[in-house]
Amino acid sequence: MHCTSCKSKHTAQGDHRLGLLECKICYQNAVDIVLDCGHPWCFDCFQETFHQYVYRATNGDFAQAKARLISEDIRPCCPYCRQPTRGFYLSQIGDADEQQEQQNLLYLRCCDKTHKGCFMTKFIVRGTKLRFI
Repeated sequence: MHCTSCKSKHTAQGDHRLGLLECKICYQNAVDIVLDCGHPWCFDCFQETFHQYVYRATNGDFAQAKARLISEDIRPCCPYCRQPTRGFYLSQIGDADEQQEQQNLLYLRCCDKTHKGCFMTKFIVRGTKLRFI
């Protein structure tokens, strides 16, 4: 059976719905985060894509990367629509409003274990972690 909305083959309607939960970067993992723009991703793919973007933009200079993230010269954004989302370091959380919204924060970590003191350490992005029952 061909799905007319996405032009791909599905054996049943259930297969189509499962495809909606598939990460559009790796096409393997189930999505588990949603960014402010509404686009879903698997956490690992979003984290790796963001890491590569910042790493390339700063030629691998971790100090420059951290400074540019703090100044918001570089901002995290959706890999699909490129809409920026709020990002900051854990040490920058101060006001009560931000602390109240901690359930809508994604705590990132470096995806390359060879990077010591990576700019991703303790960096946080606004988004929602999905929980499946």
